[in-house]
Amino acid sequence: MLIGFLSGFLAALLSWRINIVAIQRGVQRGKTAAFFVGVGSLTADVVLILGAFSGARPLTQNQHLWMILKIIGILTILFVAFKIFFQAPKLMEKAEKERNPPKNFLIGFSIVAGNPAVFMLWMGLVSFILTQAQDATQQHFHYEYLAGFFCGGLIWVSLLCFLILPKIRAWGERPLYLISRISAIILIICAIILIFN
Repeated sequence: MLIGFLSGFLAALLSWRINIVAIQRGVQRGKTAAFFVGVGSLTADVVLILGAFSGARPLTQNQHLWMILKIIGILTILFVAFKIFFQAPKLMEKAEKERNPPKNFLIGFSIVAGNPAVFMLWMGLVSFILTQAQDATQQHFHYEYLAGFFCGGLIWVSLLCFLILPKIRAWGERPLYLISRISAIILIICAIILIFN
């Protein structure tokens, strides 16, 4: 479980695309919105890892499926990026009333689940874990790893949303607007990179 916890914390910490989206949604719509973006991305990771543990290697050979997932991921990133870039700044109080947890959850989930490279990464890491860890082939190990992963990721998401985000929001409207624009540009660049990979 400790291996899973550390993996989850580091994966969430280093997932800069999700962190950018979570910060932007949090700035506009509050901590709850950012939190659900993070939880959505963690859930997608857990589903992908579970697939890797289940031996979903044949799926990696299905180019048609991967192309559909890749297109969904790219469109989601572009949609979020253009919405951020062209959205006029809202009054914080008004925007916070539009938190919409299911929508934020789906944004986080789609960005991760729609990136075939993430699944390939988990396939490689799970293969390594299965060859190195004792009892890694046992079903209970898989569930313990996934529970630890989710808890570790949740720790980072909570720190980001409830400790870091309030400090960012205190910077004032103009810097936050600039951060939103920069975030949108980074996400567009990311989507372009995914198109050519």
